[in-house]
Amino acid sequence: MPSLSRRPDTRAGLSEIDWTLGATSATLVHQYTLSGLGRSQQTQVTVPEGRLIIERENEEPAWFPAILRVVGELLNLPENWDSYGARRINPAAVAFALQLLSETMRTDTPIPQVVPTSGGSIQLEWHTRGIDLEIEIKSPGRLYISYEDHRHGVEWEGELTSDLTRLGDFIVEFSRHGR
Repeated sequence: MPSLSRRPDTRAGLSEIDWTLGATSATLVHQYTLSGLGRSQQTQVTVPEGRLIIERENEEPAWFPAILRVVGELLNLPENWDSYGARRINPAAVAFALQLLSETMRTDTPIPQVVPTSGGSIQLEWHTRGIDLEIEIKSPGRLYISYEDHRHGVEWEGELTSDLTRLGDFIVEFSRHGR
């Protein structure tokens, strides 16, 4: 399966309805599938329109159960969950976030907080030991990153759509010093 960080453009020609990356796919109809995370094991999360099915080929990563529990709750938030017109959480954004985590999390990377956004997406957040890293999944293949290392005065924010090298560098730095 091609890595997210090596794909020239993860969104080229894809609609917000369907997103596919090699053996990983999410289709916004009645069933959502994310595969390629490891040994052939399957986990299902019930969502209002169907199910999110996650298939893994290897052992379950340490971060997986905690993240899965949270995204399961977020996927079941109703329309207008914040009483300000928030949208339901998009399962394709969740599938993309899980794929992103599977490719970027290291064994020494702390588990992120996962929070919903009013636009129907999710945000992954780490705030510890002087480093703040926030990744908003705007849509599959479109990320908004905010990184701040207060210890060294390093700040960066912007959108990433294809080259995730910068994000990988932030994860390495955060993993080294963020525990």
